[in-house]
Amino acid sequence: MSPTSLPCVVRPENSGLTPLLRNEFWQVVEDCLVEIHGRARTEAIVLSLDLRRTYESDPERYGADLIYHDEPFYVACDLAGLHEIPKQHLLLERMSDVHNAILSRHDR
Repeated sequence: MSPTSLPCVVRPENSGLTPLLRNEFWQVVEDCLVEIHGRARTEAIVLSLDLRRTYESDPERYGADLIYHDEPFYVACDLAGLHEIPKQHLLLERMSDVHNAILSRHDR
């Protein structure tokens, strides 16, 4: 079993998102962490999986699918410790080709 397919708590009855769409979202987050923020793949998997488990384990507390309304790039920025919105926007501008390539691989 690959690290990105590790089981986590998912409550599909609370979601209009399929497991495939959820997985794609987190794979984009991981790819952004690796290709834009320079994190190791294993670290990216751990960071994204921990956050995913947090949100999906208690949907009432965290708003069920609220995180899925955010752009995966910005979730990756937060996980990488880049919290200032203007700096996030500048990074996105600078890395737009890489970001677009990531999204195209995941059909987003």
